[in-house]
Amino acid sequence: MKKLILILFLGILIVYSGCKKEEEAPVACFAVSSSVAIEKEVIEFSNCSKNAIAYYWEFGDGQVSSEAVVERAYAVPGSYEVKLTVWQGESTAVTTQTVVINEDPRPVACFAPSNRTIKVGEEIAFANCSQKVDIYAWDFGDGATSNLENPTHIFSDAGVFSVKLIVTNTHGSAEESVLITVETAGILFSDSFENYPDFSITDFGEWTLIDNDGAPSWGVSGIDFPNYGYTGSFIVFNPSLTVPPVNDEERFLPRSGNKYAACFSAKFVGDVTHNDDWMLSPEFTLGENYTLSLWIKSLSDEYGDDRFAIQLIEGETIHWLTPVDSYVVPPTVWNNYTYDLSAYEGKTLSLKIGCLSSDAFSMFVDDIIVTNEAGKTVFKQTFDEPVDLVNFWQRK
Repeated sequence: MKKLILILFLGILIVYSGCKKEEEAPVACFAVSSSVAIEKEVIEFSNCSKNAIAYYWEFGDGQVSSEAVVERAYAVPGSYEVKLTVWQGESTAVTTQTVVINEDPRPVACFAPSNRTIKVGEEIAFANCSQKVDIYAWDFGDGATSNLENPTHIFSDAGVFSVKLIVTNTHGSAEESVLITVETAGILFSDSFENYPDFSITDFGEWTLIDNDGAPSWGVSGIDFPNYGYTGSFIVFNPSLTVPPVNDEERFLPRSGNKYAACFSAKFVGDVTHNDDWMLSPEFTLGENYTLSLWIKSLSDEYGDDRFAIQLIEGETIHWLTPVDSYVVPPTVWNNYTYDLSAYEGKTLSLKIGCLSSDAFSMFVDDIIVTNEAGKTVFKQTFDEPVDLVNFWQRK
């Protein structure tokens, strides 16, 4: 009798154990927030699987994930099979669903101006690259408008104008804006770093950058930015886009605008004992009674001296505006330097600004302009953000 009871108990236990293992087998399950969507629309894939400890998503476009819940968007229209595989120990389960992605019917605004800097009275063309558009609405920022696909325009006043394009179709609208700088007629050369890439060490518009020392530069501890510790001459520095931003620090503030040219001190590598970095402007021709004005400052005076030199280049001839074969040490506040250029009337020249600092921190240059008494400008450079530090940052 005891043997019979034992046999019955063992049988029940085996049946129970088998049932328990069946209940713990994984079950794959997921829900889709939208099985029909448009390109770039975010879709949520909610996991409702049971008895699973690991997940593997395959979205049909080459993208995968191992997260339990996923949000993603498809960039290309089409039909995609989404596959979810789940695991519990050696057991797996699979389920699939199809997601259909349709083309976004809404319009896309896009245009390119023939030039971003023009003179008063000069015609500017706008090449349209918008997509899926029924109606075009241009606003040139000076009160003038147009409904043409590829309009042209002439500005009658100097200034900076925001040109806006609004495109519309039956599914919605979109807009795009571009800043156009219109200068006083008669300007022979003007430049603004406002539209140059932040932290660029190569794209300085028409400037030629010269790095004679070839050494890497010091950075600033506590912050980070693209091209940190760069090897080069000057960098387009935007203190509002460092990590963290430092545009609330007085000593990082620009003289004007949002950016400026910074020359970080070169590290002593090999025979390098100081910076030998230069910016060379495109050529311009001087008239009567012109003056060069620019603003320069040093970030800190707790290291070696920041030093600069300024030359005018006429072919193979060098005209020194700062002391010949020497340099000037700027203060730690923005200081204006002006130079009388009347002796160079009629000459075609390039402006060359040198950073010759030795074991310093960083030197900033901003608001360069060559003009005469009548206000006619042949050269203007706004670096869109110089520097002024309040809290001293140690170099790395």
